[in-house]
Amino acid sequence: MADILKMDTLTRSTSAAIAEMDTQGLFIVGHARSGTSILMDALNSSTDIYMFGEANLHVSANRNDFVEWYNSMHRQFGNPEYKGTYCPEGGNESANGIDTIVSLARRFKYVGDKLAFNSETFGLDFEGFLPFAAKYFLRSTYLCALRNPLQTISSCLDLFQSGERTQDTVDLYADSYLRSIYLQLRVSMLFNRTYFLVHDRITESTFETLSKYLDVDLAEAWLFYDEKHLHKAVRLVEDLQSFPSVQRVSAVYARLVEHLSAESLRPTSLWNLRTLMYELRNELVIETKAVS
Repeated sequence: MADILKMDTLTRSTSAAIAEMDTQGLFIVGHARSGTSILMDALNSSTDIYMFGEANLHVSANRNDFVEWYNSMHRQFGNPEYKGTYCPEGGNESANGIDTIVSLARRFKYVGDKLAFNSETFGLDFEGFLPFAAKYFLRSTYLCALRNPLQTISSCLDLFQSGERTQDTVDLYADSYLRSIYLQLRVSMLFNRTYFLVHDRITESTFETLSKYLDVDLAEAWLFYDEKHLHKAVRLVEDLQSFPSVQRVSAVYARLVEHLSAESLRPTSLWNLRTLMYELRNELVIETKAVS
């Protein structure tokens, strides 16, 4: 009976802590190779922020031994231990992802994850993120990372497909890019604290703006950026322009970016973003998922 009472007390305590951290979440949402990693590193330069690098909490949050699993994953990737690749223990070796986030939220103003979505054929889950985020982080902050689709898709093909540029491989990433934009549009309409960062538009003033929104010191964030990272050359970008799927993605991207302010990081026309969201909803085959 004592054990049952203790477990019930811990459950109530964790539930209360989860409710309290509703505004403490900070998430980067973008497609793979769109500048999400460097943005995460820049934000992690703040002493008030602790962000994971692709923990994919909407999938791993209920995983026991979360810390060991996460750190082992990054060791296998060959990453050294630093913010973004290493999760400190919170005193409970068997803690799951939610318990770990709760523990970190007691020590940092913002905690969260960097999500770099890719084709669902690789097992990545677009649709599971939204209900998870709404359940635990409804009033939190979301940063939608965007990069020119020609550069993004080309970089994905080079990294994940050994540079192979066939109709099937190009269409694969064009589709996942569209799905990524569709997810970002829904995020912006569901979560009021959503900001858009276009990779090629990022300047030092971008982080001054974010610093004001988040009320944290981001004075060193810009040090992660230079001309090499902002305008990295990508092999054979022009040859992708002949693919109809890439032309469609490029048109959607242009329409989205047209209505985003580089100064405020917010949309200049919510109506146009809403219209584009519905257009993509009718175009894409989407499977709605619930969160456990």
